[in-house]
Amino acid sequence: MTTIAVQVVVAAAAPATPGTGQFLGVDWSSIAEVCIVTLVATVAIVTVFAVGLRLLAVGRPDDDPAPHGGFQGAGAGAGAGAGAGAASVAPATTGSGMRAATAPIGVRPLPATLGGYLCVGIGGLAVLYGIYLVVPLFHG
Repeated sequence: MTTIAVQVVVAAAAPATPGTGQFLGVDWSSIAEVCIVTLVATVAIVTVFAVGLRLLAVGRPDDDPAPHGGFQGAGAGAGAGAGAGAASVAPATTGSGMRAATAPIGVRPLPATLGGYLCVGIGGLAVLYGIYLVVPLFHG
C-alpha cells in the first residue's frame, strides 16, 4: 500500500470528533427540539380530534339536563349514591329487557355538525400526513 492509501484508510476508520455542543457525536439540542415538536403536535392533534367528537355529540340525551339540575349520563342511573342512603331508581327498560332512552335525541345544530366534521377531518389528515412522513415508500 502506498502512503496515500494508508492515510485514507486510517482517516476513514477514525471516529469523527464531536463538534461544539455535542456529546458522543450526537447533537442533543436537535433531539430535544424533535421531542418538543412531537409532544406539541400530539397534544394539538388529539385536542382537535376530541373537540370534533364532542361537537358531533351535541344533541345526544346525555346533554339534556336532568330534572334535579345535573346531567343524565354515567352515574346518574341505578346505584348512584346507593351507599350513601340515597334511593336507587332502576332504569326504564323495554319489553325485550333493553334499556330505554330516557330522553329523545335532540337535533344537532348545523355549526356543531360542520365544526365536528372539520375537526375530525383535520385530525385524520394529520395522522395520514404523519404516516406519509414515516413510510419512505410514499415519498421515495
